[in-house]
Amino acid sequence: HLCDSLENNDLKQTLLNWMAQLLTEVQDFDLAISYLQKAKAYHPDVAYPGYIIEWYTNMGYAHYSAARLDSALLYYTQALELSEAHQLPYYKALAIANIGEIEYENGHYDKALPLLTEALDMFIETENAIGEFYTLSIMSGAYFRLGEIKKGRDYLARSELLLDSNELSAEALLRHYKRAY
Repeated sequence: HLCDSLENNDLKQTLLNWMAQLLTEVQDFDLAISYLQKAKAYHPDVAYPGYIIEWYTNMGYAHYSAARLDSALLYYTQALELSEAHQLPYYKALAIANIGEIEYENGHYDKALPLLTEALDMFIETENAIGEFYTLSIMSGAYFRLGEIKKGRDYLARSELLLDSNELSAEALLRHYKRAY
């Protein structure tokens, strides 16, 4: 295994995380999760806490992508708790948005929307256009599903403005329309 031949633990965990993200995208979820479990062994305990928060986020995403929403929620909640403990607003906003998305997927729009609103405010404050875009897209879908068509369209239009003003990928566009419709 390539990672075993590396001496730098930071490089090992980075490579394993990247491989896990790629495996998640090609829907090999169990292998992605096993790579993430290996990566955790190389995360520095006392160094930058963002590493371990990213690990929880990536593990949550792998479980989310595999439609294991309950376990994804556990990982995202852990990421939120750590981001709050270390006062890391980027990771906190991401964790809140991810938890809101789980509530959205579970059809709990009344729980999802306050979380997504909080995350959106944080993404706007930190000028995180990608986070803002995804959050607006999910909120749009929630309002459409609640029958609040005007609100859904307003949030959809706001997210489309971000598409026009930022270089977001075709993948982002596809996910955007899956969320909204």
